[in-house]
Amino acid sequence: MNPKFIFILLIGLAFSACRKDQIVPPEEPELVIQSYDTVLTDLSLNDTIHPSEYLMCYPGSWWEYSDGTTETSKKWKLVDQYDLTTIDSTIYITKTSNILPQSSN
Repeated sequence: MNPKFIFILLIGLAFSACRKDQIVPPEEPELVIQSYDTVLTDLSLNDTIHPSEYLMCYPGSWWEYSDGTTETSKKWKLVDQYDLTTIDSTIYITKTSNILPQSSN
């Protein structure tokens, strides 16, 4: 057999044996839009949190630490606290306002 013929035969077989796979793009996930109801509860009690045995902080008090730093409390400050709860398709936001001693840090 002729070497040119064998070479052409091998090339022909190589091209006929190769196949190109089609690349199928992955399916995009379905976008689910869920609506929520929102309930806002504003507890503006302006409750003053007074010092306790655990935290003796009140305007005029001060602390001196062993490393030489000092922390003082000079005035009261209105602080808002937000609590978020989700139940089924409803978001409950509760805002509570308290008056707390403000420290220097």
